[in-house]
Amino acid sequence: MRLHVETHKTKHTKEHMTKQNEIDILLETAKKLGANSYCAGWLLDQIPQIESDMRSDMFPQTTWAESRRIQEQNIRDSQTQSEQILKHAKEKADKLVADAEKQSTQIRNRLERDLQHAINSL
Repeated sequence: MRLHVETHKTKHTKEHMTKQNEIDILLETAKKLGANSYCAGWLLDQIPQIESDMRSDMFPQTTWAESRRIQEQNIRDSQTQSEQILKHAKEKADKLVADAEKQSTQIRNRLERDLQHAINSL
């Protein structure tokens, strides 16, 4: 649902509100809210998308539900990525262990052979 907002004169312009004026107002508002605000950080995060939508002549449509959906997708993506990283790390660790066991066996066999040769030489 879009609210009807009348254009009006502001300190930003002597004429009607422009897209850039609106962005400037959003930035000023976020700054006025300050670092301890509940909304300032969120608003600053939203401004690039709002600005992009406005430049494309689209009304910003990000809703709380959309934000939640994006957040949930980011969490799923992060979980998938972390699972892949863990799987890759386990594969590498398993290979390192297998290589170490192989080398250990080769060293033991060489030592046994050298000891047996030394015993036989006595």
